[in-house]
Amino acid sequence: MPRRLLVFVILILLTLPPVGYTAVPATPVGDYKKEFLERYKFFINKGEKKAFQKLATDKARDAFIANFWHQRDATPDTPENEYKEQIDQRIQDIYDESLAKIPQMHGVSFSANGGARGDLAHVYLLYGLPTEMGQLSGRSFVDMMLWIYKDKGGEDRFRFLFYRSGGGGAFRLHYPPFQGNLANALN
Repeated sequence: MPRRLLVFVILILLTLPPVGYTAVPATPVGDYKKEFLERYKFFINKGEKKAFQKLATDKARDAFIANFWHQRDATPDTPENEYKEQIDQRIQDIYDESLAKIPQMHGVSFSANGGARGDLAHVYLLYGLPTEMGQLSGRSFVDMMLWIYKDKGGEDRFRFLFYRSGGGGAFRLHYPPFQGNLANALN
């Protein structure tokens, strides 16, 4: 056997895995990860997101998700996770546009305001339906909408001002300079 051919055969044999060895590649994350991270992006912090993205198997991802919701469960002794159920219902409300039918919403739809990624949806997912809501439209100023959340005593707890410039497009959350970046506070 010529020397070159022998070297070539040895190189090929060295690149083959040992007999009986089966490589177990990490399960691709794909849609599994994307769905979880997309659906609950306003509830997962940066550290949790990084940790989740590093998981190699669906079993590890399932354990992460179970722990993720367990940490947020106000009543872990019950079989239901009321918080997760509430969040899932709010997400469904956004996709069903069921809130546009509530008179308090003045026909405002999430789909016309960025869908589940929009500012209205972000606030709704975190805080639910506002206690009070007002909308102001005009020709000499931008359209505005105010969502007020009150505590059990009737005192204002949170106020969110949304605006729509130019009389069209999506309502955006107003970030007053004196309050800092509310996006960070929402996350």
